[in-house]
Amino acid sequence: MYVGFTTHTGQRQQNQDNGLVDHSLDLFAVADGVGGGDSGEVASASVCLTLQRLVSDGMALEQAIHKAHQALLEQPAEGNAGYAASTVVAIQQQEHAIKVAWVGDSRIYLLREGTLYQLSEDHSVVQQIPGLSDVDIQRMRHVLTQAVGVAGENGLIVDSFDVDRHPDDCWLLCTDGLHGVLNEESLRDILSTSQDPSIKADILLEQALSNGADDNVTLIVLQEEGDYQIPPGAGSKGSPNDTQGPKVERRGSGVMTSADSRTALDPDATASGHTPLPSSPRSEGPSTAGEPPWHYVLLGGVLAVLLFIAIIWGL
Repeated sequence: MYVGFTTHTGQRQQNQDNGLVDHSLDLFAVADGVGGGDSGEVASASVCLTLQRLVSDGMALEQAIHKAHQALLEQPAEGNAGYAASTVVAIQQQEHAIKVAWVGDSRIYLLREGTLYQLSEDHSVVQQIPGLSDVDIQRMRHVLTQAVGVAGENGLIVDSFDVDRHPDDCWLLCTDGLHGVLNEESLRDILSTSQDPSIKADILLEQALSNGADDNVTLIVLQEEGDYQIPPGAGSKGSPNDTQGPKVERRGSGVMTSADSRTALDPDATASGHTPLPSSPRSEGPSTAGEPPWHYVLLGGVLAVLLFIAIIWGL
């Protein structure tokens, strides 16, 4: 594949994004750090480096993301936010397919034969709770249901599947600093040009900055060779819903449900562009520092009930 990569701080003081381009592994990833101070930048760098090291050792991409999650949980808490977390979108080129995996709200797009497909589904409150008002959507658009380093009570869920390779496919991996300010029509028009992927990446970044990108912008554009040969018997069309689109093979994918969507807004986290939901105590690692312990939440609920009863009794 031909590759273009670029990153920019946008209107932020610090770039907490990181990217991974490793041609020897055919591995490409974009990560958007979450947390106050330097913790977001450290988290996104840690995720990329961990993926590169473990995939190089032969580990499957999804398992490598879980290991990166565990590594962040085990890191000592630093900074005011008390945690370090990151989104991640990653693809790995295989002989006749592309492995796709992600956590968080960074995105993976595929342009095939003039049609743009969003292959990833945001792990965010806005995406997973239907019927929110426009005000709530704007207020909660950065609230994640999970990220690498901070997961819901069911633990980290990595969405992944395989996509058939096709000549002239164009892939886009990006943080919300790009897809938050460019609509799909703009993305499609730029990716559809005959420019080199590095030029497409530069144009996308320039357009995002022109549109007032208020967050870090990081993206990777990958272009499949035009002479790639589709193997005999492999279909180039078809989707899980039997609609026209890339043929995908899902492997143990899953998303958090609305029952897991509990927010704990943190000023430092909001300033960094994302607010992950708190993780519940579980055996896979220590609870994240800075989050309200579950027994405090329970105690607060009990006290509220007792206060309500006392008021009614007094009346």
